[in-house]
Amino acid sequence: MGVVGPAQQTYLLGPRDTDDPARWRTEIGRPVFRTA
Repeated sequence: MGVVGPAQQTYLLGPRDTDDPARWRTEIGRPVFRTA
C-alpha cells in the first residue's frame, strides 16, 4: 500500500467539550491506495 496526501484529523471530543484531557478523542485518517 502507498500513502497519498496528508493525514486528516477529526476532533471528536476536545478542550471545548470537556476539561478532562483523558476524555479527548481525535480520529486520524490516512489516505492509502493499492500499489500492486
